[in-house]
Amino acid sequence: MRLSDYLRVDRRFGTVGFILATASIGGLALATGLVATGVNAAFAGMLMDICVVALIYACMTLGLQVFVGGTGIVSFGHLSFVAIGAYVAGLASVPPDKKRLLLPDLPPFLTEVHVPYPMSLVLAMAVAGVVAVAIGPVLMRLSGQAAAVTSFAFLIIVNDGLRNAKSITNGVQTFSSVPSETTLPHAAVALVVVALLSAGYKWSSLGLRSRAVRDDALAAASAGISPLVARLWPWVVSAAICGLAGGLWAHFLTAFSPVTFYLQPTIVIIVMLFVGGAMSISGAIAGAFVMSVWIEFARRMESGLSLFGTQLPALTQFSDLSVAVILIVLLQVAPGGILGFREVQLGAKARSVVTDPSVVTSTKEGVQ
Repeated sequence: MRLSDYLRVDRRFGTVGFILATASIGGLALATGLVATGVNAAFAGMLMDICVVALIYACMTLGLQVFVGGTGIVSFGHLSFVAIGAYVAGLASVPPDKKRLLLPDLPPFLTEVHVPYPMSLVLAMAVAGVVAVAIGPVLMRLSGQAAAVTSFAFLIIVNDGLRNAKSITNGVQTFSSVPSETTLPHAAVALVVVALLSAGYKWSSLGLRSRAVRDDALAAASAGISPLVARLWPWVVSAAICGLAGGLWAHFLTAFSPVTFYLQPTIVIIVMLFVGGAMSISGAIAGAFVMSVWIEFARRMESGLSLFGTQLPALTQFSDLSVAVILIVLLQVAPGGILGFREVQLGAKARSVVTDPSVVTSTKEGVQ
């Protein structure tokens, strides 16, 4: 069997095809988590932080991929949902006595809230999803460049809101005292859950309708599919995933500020997505994990790195430069990313073969 036999654009008909396609993505996420765990163990725990950050970034990138892959709209605003998830998880999990010291003007009902780590992640997902539902009907009426610019405006609005809501977020100052709970196993399990959710949505009838609108909005509308509803679903699902990633990140960093969720990480996850393949869940996982490890390695080279007994000189701004070069070269060689539209799928082959990799949705997907 060749590797290409496990990379397909579409999936088989029916329940079995849906289960195999979804389980394959979950298996890839599980394998990624196991690789991270194995690498960390091989280096006696010295790479724990790098591996955890890589898995969290993979969750963020998957959240962005659900929306970009389902609508074809490049969003610059998904770090807003990461920020919302982080602050919600922090407010929900910081003990009341510490909140009184950190945020003396915090409303009483928020001061007394104190939930365990798993519940704080659930709240982070829920609040991010509710915010997406609230603003989605406005943003999702747009498409193309207008939607991309509007999503960036949303990022600015949320960031300014966090900076000015000093009584709740501590403003531009650091929000601290968040319990350190996110470990490597937690991040690995979260990645598997997020991957299953992403794949389940993509291969469902809702995902099929979203991709139909993405490919030809007029034809989809003629078939009775509402473009607004078709774009709203991936918007909300992706927001919830990013909210979960924000909660994980908050419990890993334990202290953060609005700038933590602004332009720099926005650019990073967009690069990760397009390196792996914006239309592929498998590509998003691979791109996020590989690029996050490379970025961390490149950052260490900026201050000088000892490699196999040789001391390498410090390379200022090497991280940003290397990421830019990788992105430019890759988009020249493979404009659709490493995997393009293809997904890792195990099991029996699909009933027909898609020969054109530019095809996003094939007729054999069918209507669920």
